[in-house]
Amino acid sequence: MYDNVVVQKGSNVTLTCQGYIHPDEEVSWNYVYHHHIIPRNVTNKKYMEKSHWTGERTFSLLITTVSKTDVGKYKCTVYFKGLNRTLEDFINLKFYESGK
Repeated sequence: MYDNVVVQKGSNVTLTCQGYIHPDEEVSWNYVYHHHIIPRNVTNKKYMEKSHWTGERTFSLLITTVSKTDVGKYKCTVYFKGLNRTLEDFINLKFYESGK
């Protein structure tokens, strides 16, 4: 099932998935769009990871200046190495144009 995220065309959006793990747990993670892993050096996309004191970690993809080429289905995959466990989260990004 996909979570729907709707943003205004040209704005910025942060897609997130979360995991509750020990802060020192080693993970590998990525975002997939149209069955391809999004490289970490794309012009308008930036990977970010944040650890919280509650044991939660947020794995985010910041997309700046959202355009028609950015809309669609994204998958966040996080692999927890020590637990040998994978978390997947699905997001459907849509946009609207102001005044339409």
